[in-house]
Amino acid sequence: ERHRSAWLRWLRRWRIALLADTTDNNLQAARARINHANPKYIPREWMLIQAYDAAKAGDYGLVHELYRLFCSPYDEHPELAHKYFQRTPAGYQQRGGCEVMT
Repeated sequence: ERHRSAWLRWLRRWRIALLADTTDNNLQAARARINHANPKYIPREWMLIQAYDAAKAGDYGLVHELYRLFCSPYDEHPELAHKYFQRTPAGYQQRGGCEVMT
């Protein structure tokens, strides 16, 4: 209950600050600022493992693809979203370094 109360207090303060920072209660503008400050794509270990494994077999396509993706991680990249904007794939969840953060 203590954590819930602390969370609700923080959430109320955040909402007040958010509304104070927007004109005409324009939450879309606030969302755009938040998205601008937080990258959509973050290098995750499972992504890198896929690229390492393919490169080890002589295929550097994934290495180049991830390089392009992480050169502009704030952009949408709709052609790559289905592949990289997701939770850790099941096959990588039990591999070291993959299951905790992603």
